[in-house]
Amino acid sequence: MTQVATVIMLAADVAERRGCLPAEKAAELVAALRRLPDQAARAIELAAVTRTDCRAATPRPARITCYIGRSFGYPAALEAGALKIKEISYLHAEGYAAGRAQARPISLLDAE
Repeated sequence: MTQVATVIMLAADVAERRGCLPAEKAAELVAALRRLPDQAARAIELAAVTRTDCRAATPRPARITCYIGRSFGYPAALEAGALKIKEISYLHAEGYAAGRAQARPISLLDAE
């Protein structure tokens, strides 16, 4: 995620210098990136609450794992999700763009 944030900041700076991105929009991007640590901390707090309140059934091995991401989450779905699972576990995993999730990933679902 730090690499994605770095690329966002670099792209915003280049776009602003070339006149393709208004300074206000670049400032909004930087402000949003600065809020990420607080948002991550909040997500961790919520995950702790959710873990104690909700329990999933015993997980079963899956034949395929799909990671779906939108916008800046799409590269994370490809790299941090699917690629790392493939490298670590040697299981099949795929990353998809959220806008295309109705085609291929849904067709991979079965009773298991």
